Amino acid sequence: MGFMDWFVAEDAYLALAKIQGGLAQGSVTGTTYWVDSSNSDAVDAVGRGSFYAPFATIDYAIGQTTTLKGDVILVMPGHTETISTAAAIDLDVATTAVIGLGDGTNRPTVTLDAAAASIAIGAASCSLKNLQLVCSADAAAFISIEAAGDGAQVIGCSFRGDAAADEPDTVITIAAADDVVIAGNRFNFRSATLASTTGIVTTAATHRIAIASNYIGGNFTTAAISIATASGDIIIADNYIINTAADVAGGAITLVNSTTGILSDNRGHNGNATAIDPGDSCGCDENYFSSTITSSGTLDPGA
Repeated sequence: MGFMDWFVAEDAYLALAKIQGGLAQGSVTGTTYWVDSSNSDAVDAVGRGSFYAPFATIDYAIGQTTTLKGDVILVMPGHTETISTAAAIDLDVATTAVIGLGDGTNRPTVTLDAAAASIAIGAASCSLKNLQLVCSADAAAFISIEAAGDGAQVIGCSFRGDAAADEPDTVITIAAADDVVIAGNRFNFRSATLASTTGIVTTAATHRIAIASNYIGGNFTTAAISIATASGDIIIADNYIINTAADVAGGAITLVNSTTGILSDNRGHNGNATAIDPGDSCGCDENYFSSTITSSGTLDPGA
């Protein structure tokens, strides 16, 4: 069983979300709200948010939730919305879950159409699951997990550019939030015309984060995954990484010194022969990378 199974296959909310047609009110501790832009009766107004009279936007639904109640926002298949400003969708109510329904390209789609546009997770134990996130501009960041976002989860989402020239500088930024899980996502940014700095980056010390079972493809000038400030007890496992940048040492995974934890079973391609820079304190087990895109990988770091 892969590492992601602990966070995705056994995740009760995501499993329930796969039941097309919804989530029974009694299945959650809080209130269930519905969002569906394709419903002609959708409107952002107090007293709405039911299956038959849904809200029109995700952020408005978040504003109706109650902190620490475990409220769930179900976003219907085919829902679309576009955001243009920083934190236009802001998960700032603790224990709120935003779950997309549907499969494949029928999942809900959120498009970032301006450089400033972003999604923020600014409260504890919030989650984003099963959404399509599309960048139609050279944005600064897709998702910012803020210092108050302990326990944030981003699971089962896909990230891509709307065109070859549409890439964020960073896909997910993590501040000083602990116990974050980023698992089972797809990052598709292998553009030949633009470069991203990082796929996932920490900007302050964090602890017990798990980055597992993601596909991360892009032209990353620093690294696909960068732990940029000394952090503790991290897990980076079972990721498939392709960095098409020409020659970036540590371009798959790079950790600053004094970061502890484990790097295990990560695989892929990096333009430089050194794909992983584990710093001086992190354990490594069975990571394989190649500097030639058509060749199988070798142990990195070596034995």
